[in-house]
This record gives sequence, structure tokens and C-alpha cells, in this order.
Amino acid sequence: MSTAQRLHEALESCLNPHDDVRKQGEAALDALFEQDIASAAIALLQIIESSSNDGVRQLAALLFRRHCFSMVQVNFNFWSECNLETRGAIKAKLLELLSNWSEDNESLKHKVCECVAAVVKAIGMEISDQAEEAGHDITDLMMPCADEYWPELLPTLWAMAQSGNADHLETSLFIFSCIPGVFGTSIEKYAEAIRDLLASSISHDDLKVQVSAALALSGLLGRMETQIARYFADLLPPTIMVVAKALEASQVSAGEKTLKALVELTETQPKLFKAHIVDIIKLMLSLTSNGEMDDGCRRLALEVCVGLCESGGSMMRKVPNFVDNIFPVCLQLIMEVEEDDEWSMQDEPIQNEDENSICGEDALDRISQALGGKQVVPVAFSLLPPLMESGNWRERYAACLAISSIGEGCYKVMRDSLDGILEKCLPLLGDQNMRVQYAAINAIGQMAVDFAPRTPKEYGVSFAGRFHQVVIPAFVECMKQADGHPRVQAHGTFALVNLMDNTKHSDLEPYTEMLMQCISVLLQSQFMLVQEAAVGLLATVADVAQERFKDYYNDFMPFMKNILQHANEKQYRMLRGKTLEAATLMGVSVGKDMFAPDAHELMRIMQASAAQIEEDDPQISYIHTSFARICQVLGDDFYPYLDTVLPPLLRSARLPSGIVELDDEEAVEHLPDGVQAWEVLAIDDQRFAIKTSVVEEKRAAIEMLVLYSQHLGGKFAPLVEDVAEIALKNLAYYFDEGIRISSAILLSFLIHSYNANDEFGAAAALKLFQHMYPKLLAETQREPYPEVLSSKISGIHMCITEMGEAALQPEFLTEVSALVLKLLEDYDERAKERYEQRQQDEDHDEEEEENLSDEEEADFEVLSEVCTLVQVIVHIGGLGTKPFFDSVAPAIMNLLNAGRPTADYRCAVSTFADVVEQFQQEAVPYLQHVSQAFVQHITSEDYELRELAAYVVGLMALHSGPAVAEVCKAAVEPLLAVIQAPGSRESPNTSATENCISAFVKIARNPAHGLSEDEMLTHLLDWLPITEDDDEAKYIYTYLVELLQAQDPRNMQDSPAHGVLGQLMQDPEVHARVQRAVEALGSSA
Repeated sequence: MSTAQRLHEALESCLNPHDDVRKQGEAALDALFEQDIASAAIALLQIIESSSNDGVRQLAALLFRRHCFSMVQVNFNFWSECNLETRGAIKAKLLELLSNWSEDNESLKHKVCECVAAVVKAIGMEISDQAEEAGHDITDLMMPCADEYWPELLPTLWAMAQSGNADHLETSLFIFSCIPGVFGTSIEKYAEAIRDLLASSISHDDLKVQVSAALALSGLLGRMETQIARYFADLLPPTIMVVAKALEASQVSAGEKTLKALVELTETQPKLFKAHIVDIIKLMLSLTSNGEMDDGCRRLALEVCVGLCESGGSMMRKVPNFVDNIFPVCLQLIMEVEEDDEWSMQDEPIQNEDENSICGEDALDRISQALGGKQVVPVAFSLLPPLMESGNWRERYAACLAISSIGEGCYKVMRDSLDGILEKCLPLLGDQNMRVQYAAINAIGQMAVDFAPRTPKEYGVSFAGRFHQVVIPAFVECMKQADGHPRVQAHGTFALVNLMDNTKHSDLEPYTEMLMQCISVLLQSQFMLVQEAAVGLLATVADVAQERFKDYYNDFMPFMKNILQHANEKQYRMLRGKTLEAATLMGVSVGKDMFAPDAHELMRIMQASAAQIEEDDPQISYIHTSFARICQVLGDDFYPYLDTVLPPLLRSARLPSGIVELDDEEAVEHLPDGVQAWEVLAIDDQRFAIKTSVVEEKRAAIEMLVLYSQHLGGKFAPLVEDVAEIALKNLAYYFDEGIRISSAILLSFLIHSYNANDEFGAAAALKLFQHMYPKLLAETQREPYPEVLSSKISGIHMCITEMGEAALQPEFLTEVSALVLKLLEDYDERAKERYEQRQQDEDHDEEEEENLSDEEEADFEVLSEVCTLVQVIVHIGGLGTKPFFDSVAPAIMNLLNAGRPTADYRCAVSTFADVVEQFQQEAVPYLQHVSQAFVQHITSEDYELRELAAYVVGLMALHSGPAVAEVCKAAVEPLLAVIQAPGSRESPNTSATENCISAFVKIARNPAHGLSEDEMLTHLLDWLPITEDDDEAKYIYTYLVELLQAQDPRNMQDSPAHGVLGQLMQDPEVHARVQRAVEALGSSA
């Protein structure tokens, strides 16, 4: 039997409705792929061409595409296994199939088109891999044209497009939409021909051709530089008319596809919409408002508007009356909820049951974040107050949900009006309609989050800081009144937790008794939803109360243990997880002495129930975090439980990615456990679904490995080898930032575990470090997100700190040097892009500037970590790291160039401070280039930079010898200017001023610097005491003590120094020396 025949039989079995037959077919398929996947690929094409079974043909095409190039099942990718002859045969057969296509089977034809696209993508990945091996990065826009790797492809597609056959034209357009990068770097050369093809196709009589032309337009423009894409801008109006034409003809699928193409264009080329923006918005909002229209199309039309706000916010802020027009449309969608008297009585979480309403909320949230409060708030609060007093419950409901949606984006504008907003919301907590109560709870709880204090100083003006006295009692009363309505009661509990999470513990203390009584009542509820929420509230109260919770511990711990012992049915899994969380938080609050007996009992209970835990059990993440808390309390006493705790934890940390490759749009609807359990995202031209529960479990497991390795130290050493592999693998887990961050942090704790265990020791630690660092450095260089990049760089210098000088081998330092230079180059490139955006974007405005400033802040954190990495190496390795610093010094010096941001200056000066301290006179060659900048920055308006500049000048005076004498002389005047400036001893200037005083002393102590010690002392005694900077205070007071011990005639009993010496530092050595000096001074009087 041929491969094609065996494959056909296997495919037929895979389509069989009986599970056992289907599983046999899947096993046979796997065996054929493993045996000779290249031959299987040819056989799949033969089946597509000749089989009489349409289901088998469809599945064959799907499998060809999936296994030709997959980012998920990489082990089954066959293209890399094919020789040149087989590859040629595959290419020829695919083009033959499409060129000769005559049957009316669009679904199968499109799948064959996707097979062509898969081959192009597989070739592209090979080109990219080869470039990476050669040390080059290659982006989509740098890919070669298909003419270079599949010479027959583009001529065939052009011939089909110009054949006069509408089906062939649609085929070529659909392929262009699947692989818009097919033109590669030759896109400009083909631009005119592409535009002519698309223009004629969008105006074609056949709607299918029009739709595929719209898809191709979206895909191709998404890969073009903006200046080329503008050449296609006049194709937008006819493309939008395709939507209208399709929906008028009740061709919903065609309308949806075209709208999705427009949505993609809003993300990639928003500026193309500018010339026609008013008409486009008008049509999209008209579609959204039409209740007779298909709901999916209505939501997509709104998404076009929202997408333009997110990617072209400055442009949309200039559209006349845009917010006035879109806000009521969003409110209309929010009101599209069914009237159901039993809705609030259901004892189950709310699913995505009102998609239009949720869409309206989401749109308001995103619009407010994109456009800002100045645009949104005036419109919102001209519409919402009347609705909140309306006799129509849907209007009251929508108004509350709108408030909860816009708070985050309108933070600055709404912050000062919170009292008036709260005054409108509070009465609705007692509304007769339970949905309105729910929405009012949501609004108030969300305000507690959106207007939480962003710094400790902001607490007084935060929502919780201002209104906890009103809101906490109101929530408690609302939950009492909502008895019998579990959805409302539970939601009130969650909102109360949000408020408490953002309220000072001292402010919550008066409510403890009230809350504990409320929790006692809620725990007796017959509804599981309420019990789960009550347990969560108990956990929060315990965490807040800390030791004060001892008064309640014995009342609640037996109840917690009872749930864990007896609530074993499957429907109680979430309740058990939250109960375990609450019990362990209670334990952390009361401490080891009270909690230890119950901690051991909890461990025994969970050990006994371990066999009942299934792979998808929601308890798992709660179990991991709760065991870690018990470890935190018990310390070394937890060690006997590691054999129980670690295997499931490692299993969770090793979980496969939970990623499913989506073959088509409809595949989303058939995901197991429902769409809500998955997050759908696109990477290049492929769509994936990620199971959120898998990601959350994996993230929690790795976070707990960090905690265990941290708390158990050397006792964790036997597990280090396995855990290190998990951490290294997950450095590249690009579907979750938290997993990558925790993996990077974990590595240094693993090194510490070896160092802290005599059986393993420094030799094992060094071997581990040498195994880990190539992967860590490589993944750091690849990291695209600044927030995660900062953590990965931090992970590198944490590892170096733990290893000490043993880490600083020449090969390692060479690689770190290359990484530092690349990171600084990328930093400059991103700064340049922002500068160009500011200069070239004609719509640039205040809100856009705020967004760019946020990006800069994230980049400054990256720069800070890069410089910290350099500093750690220099500090640990001393003068031996000079060759390393020589390689990066020019890039660090560049940070001091005129016109750079202050953050750049701070990082550079801080780095050179370590260099001066460690290299001493060997640092002089660098100082010849940068020391004048240090002097200049002494008088910076930025107090942090003033402090750093003064500090490094002081270090130069101490360590760098006569070569810096002139610089030190030049520094005296600016140092005096800072010290004597009005307000110099007031916060936040104090520490900078004290560093200037210290630098002044250090300069004066060396006669070569041209400042007499007498002159210095005259000033110094007027500047004391030193109160903020302990290190500089120690230096100055020690110097004074040395003068006193020497019985210097300039400093006797009648000197101000006698009183100053009462300002004693905490350092025992300084204290003792000062005490002896004062005694000596008194005896000489």
C-alpha cells in the first residue's frame, strides 16, 4: 500500500465520529509523519488533488499547512526535512493545483492557498535562521522577494490575476492576503502594479473578488513603509463601500471579512484614513447603531473607530465631535442586556453572555485611554448624570458601567471630581433593580482601583484615602440587603477587597470588627459564589490586620479546615483553593508560634487529597502559592514537605505552552472550555489561542520556585539542576511577561542555593553559571519589551553579584560587553524614533507626548539596569575589569553628550563614580574626556544629578591624583553655589547639598587643589550638621574627629565644632571615636 493510500485511510479514521476509531487514525497519522514526513507531504497533495471525499481533502490541506510550517508543533515541520527535489515537486504541485482549479469549492481552494503561504513562511523562517546564525537580524521588511527563492510563484499569480477568470483573480488576491511579505524588499518596485491590481479588483463585479482584494490591501499595506502606503490611500473609500455592499446584500461573512481587514489597517496604517476620516467614522457608527444589523458586524464597525483611536489618537482628537458621536453609541450597546429577574439569583459566575454590552464597555475604556480625559470627560458628564436618575433601569445600569470604564483613561481629569461622582453612585447601591446595584458596585469598586495611590504621597487624594469612611459601611450594608442575590453579594465583596487593597492598614483598623461580623454572615450563605467571595475577603482582612488577627484566628481557622476536609466534590474546587489561600494568609499574619500546628495539619490535609487533583483543577495555583506561604512561616521546618510539594510544582512549571494554532476564523468558536478560557492573538500572519489557566498556573509555579529557592537557601540545592532548566527554557516564553521576569530572577537564587550548600559549593555554582549565562545573555538581547528587558538585565547582574569575581572570566566579559553595546545602540535607536515621531507627526499633541514620555520612562529603566550591570562588574572585579570597561567606555561617554535626557546623564555619572572608586588613578584617561561634564552637572536643576556629580567629583579628589587638580579647582565655585543656594537644605535638595559639602571637604584636604583647609573649615562648621547621607556624614565627622584627636588649635572648646559633635552617627566606630575625641576636648579645657 502506498503512502498516499495509508494516509487516506488514516484521514478517514480521523473523521470518524467514534472516539476509538478516531484515536487509531490519529496514531496512524503520527506514525506516518514520524516515519517519513517529506513523503507524507507529497501524499497529502496527491489526496487533495484526487480524493473523492471532500472531508478528507479538507483535512489533508489543513495538515499540509500545519506541518509545513508551524510555530507550535515544530517537531513535525516537514519543510526542513525535504531535499531540493522534493521541495521543487511540492512547489510545482501547489501551483498546478491552483492554476487548474475549476471546481466550486472555495473552502478547499482557500486551504490550498494557505498551503502555498505555509511554504513561503517556511522558506522565510529558514532565511531568517540563516541570517541569525551569521549574526544578522532580519525583519519582515528586509526579507527578499519570492523571485529569489520561488521564481515561478509571482509570475503564476500575476498570470492568474490577469486571466479574466474571476476565480483565478480571487485566488491570487487571497494568496497575497495570506503572504503579504511575498514581495519582500522589492515591494516598491511592484507598488504600481499592485495598486492597479487592487484598484480594479475592489471595483470588480464579483463580491468575492472585492473581499479578497480588501484582505490583500490590508495585508500588503501592513508591510509597507508609510511613504509607499500613502500611494494606496485612495483605495480606502471603495474598500469601505464593499462593506456597505456586502451588508446590503445580506452577505454577512463578506462584510465581516472586509471589516476585519479595515480593523487590521487601523493598527498598521492609521494615517491612511485621515483624508476620509469623517465619512468613515460616520458610516462605522451608523452600522454600529443599527440594531437590525448582524451583531458581529456592528462590533467590528465600532472596532474600526476604537482601533483608530488607539493607533492614531492625535489624529482622532482633531475629528470634529468624535467623542460626542461615539459615546452615545457605546452607551446604546451597554444597554443591550436582557431583562431577567432571576439573573442576580444565579449561583455561578457571569460569563460573556451580553457581548454587545461588554463591547460597549470595552470601547469606552479603550477610547478614554487613547484620547484622554480632556476629550472624554466633558462629553461623559454631560450625558451620564441624567441617565443615573432615569426611570429606565437600563440607562442607570449603562451610566454606572460607563463610569467604571472611563476612570483609568481619564484619571487626571476625573480625580478632582470623585466626590460628586461618588455622590451619584452611592444611592444606586440600594436600587430596586439588582443589575443596577451590581453596576453601581462595579463603578465604585473600579474607582478604588483606577484612582488608587500611585505613590505613597498620593494616598490622601486617592479614592480610598478620601472615601473609605463612606464606602466601606455602604458596601457592608449593600451586601446585607442583597441577601438571596449571590451575584450582587459576591460582587460587593470583590469590590470591597479592591478598596481595602488600596487603603492604609491604619485606616482599616476601625472596620475590623464590622468586617469580621460581615464575613461570619456571608460564610453561612447557601450560595457557593458568596462563600468563595467571603473567603477571599477574609484573606484580605487577615493580610491587613497582621498580628491583630490573633483575636479572630481561633474563630475562623477551624471553619477553614472543615471546608478543606469535607468539601471534596468537584464543584467545590475553587472554594477549596480560596480557603487554602485564606488559611495560609491568616497563618502569615499571626506568625509561626500560633500557626505552626495548623500549618502541619493543612499540609497533611492537602497531602491526603493530592490524588484528587486533576490537570485542569483551578486549585492548583492556590495550592502552589499557599504551600509557599507555609514555607515562609515554617522556614527550615518546611523541608520535610518538599518531596510532596515540589513534584506537582515542577509539573506546573513545565506545562506546555497551552497554545493552539487556529486554522481559520471559525476555529475560535470550537475551542475547548469556551472562548472565554482562551486569549487569541496574532503573530505575523498566524493566529493562536492561549489557554489562560495554563499560563496562570505556569506563572504561579515559577514565582513559587523563586520563593522556595529564596527561603530554603542551601536546602534547595538538590533541586537546582532541574529547576535551572525550567527557568532557562521559560526565559523565552513570549506569551507571558511575568513568566519571563520570574525565570530571570530565579537564576541568581539557584546559584545562591549551591553556594549555601557545602555539598555543592562554589564549584557547582560556577559550573551552573557557565551553563546558564549564554542563554540568559541571548534571551536578554532578543527581549522586545522594555519592562521585561529591565528584569532580564537585572537577572544578569544579580547572578554576577552572587558569583562574585569567579563570574568575570574573559569570555563572559567579552559577551557582556557585546550585549551592553547592543543594548545601548538599541536604546539610542528608540530615542531617535521618538524624536522623529515628534518632529514628523503633524498631529502630535499633548496626549501623544504623554504616551511617548511613558515609553521614555520604560527605556530609562532599561538604561539604568544596563549601567548597573557595568557598575556591578567594575565594583566586583576592580581594576582587573579595565579591558571590559575600555570596550564599553565610549558608549557610556556618549550618554554625557550635550542635549541628552537628564536620565542619561545620571546613569553615566553613576557609572563613572564606580570606575573612579575602583580604578583610582587608572581612571584618569577617561576623566580627561568627561570630568568637565561632571563639574557642569553640579549645578543641574535635577537634584539627583547634582548629588551624583558632586559625589563623583569628591571621589576624583580622593583617588585620582594630581591629574585632576585643575578640575577639582574648577568644581569649588559650583559646589559653593549649590551649598549656599536658598532652599539647599530643604527636601528634596538635602542629600545633593550634603554631597557637595563632602566633595568640598575632600577637595580642600589636598593642597594641590588650591583650597586651604582653614578656608574649608570656616565654611564647614557653618554647614553642619549632616543629617541625610550617612556615608558622607561618616566621612565628614570622622575627619573632624581626626582634627580633634590631633588637638588642632583651630578646633578647641569655643569652636562651633564642640556643639556639632553632638550630632553623632549610628556607626559604632565613628561614635566611639567621636566620644573619645569629645572626652579629650573636655579634659583640655
